[in-house]
Amino acid sequence: MFSYIDNEIINSLTQSEITVLKYIDSHQEETIEMSIQECALKSFTSTATILRLCKKLKLSGFSELKFILKQNLSKNEKYQKSIKNESVLNEELYKRVENMAQIVNLKNLEKVIELLKSDKKIYLFANGVTGVVMEYFEQYLLSANRFSTFYRNAPMAYRGISTLSKDDVLFIASASGSTSSIQKVAQLAKNSGATIIGITDFNNNPLSQLSDICFYTLTEERKYFETDIKSRIGAFLIINIIMERYIHSLSKIYNLTEEKR
Repeated sequence: MFSYIDNEIINSLTQSEITVLKYIDSHQEETIEMSIQECALKSFTSTATILRLCKKLKLSGFSELKFILKQNLSKNEKYQKSIKNESVLNEELYKRVENMAQIVNLKNLEKVIELLKSDKKIYLFANGVTGVVMEYFEQYLLSANRFSTFYRNAPMAYRGISTLSKDDVLFIASASGSTSSIQKVAQLAKNSGATIIGITDFNNNPLSQLSDICFYTLTEERKYFETDIKSRIGAFLIINIIMERYIHSLSKIYNLTEEKR
């Protein structure tokens, strides 16, 4: 519980209030079933101390405190049920990577390689955690002497993408493919005539529908206390496949040039 409370509030608590908080934190399930009198008796404090604690936590009273405890325990229980043992987790991860590699459309892959080899300008966009994937892509392209523009937030992307043309290529990565910002950016690119390369989950979502070429990932929906913790390994895999093939194609061109010399 202490991790959810501001330091300023914790510093304002008396020793008795901290004693109550520590007891509740260690006995959350039992506290949910208690009356305020029982909690005071078990924590060796008073009902007045508990009510002062609730007030400092900006709660209406002990009942609201119990309600919040019940919600948090329910969320944690759902997460615990989703946890698998290490051997099963590793096996599923390896299998998922293998399956994703198998569903990569080779014809689409070659089309993307040709686009990267062309003089078209390359733009990248992703939101939230998936933004790390596109940042990785940007650096990987730069290491191969291919410049790209990565839009790191939606407002900046809206302005930039609206000015694209048929001579531009936009890569969009999204785990869900259905957030409002992803849809808006994809639609703006569509309206401008740019080529859209989507990287998203294997389902019929707005991004896959708007993309000219789409690479699919296989992701498992997972959350920890309402925080998105689904793996982005699929998107990283797609980027690596694209870049390995792109660099390989460049090396072939370089070798042919050297042979002619």
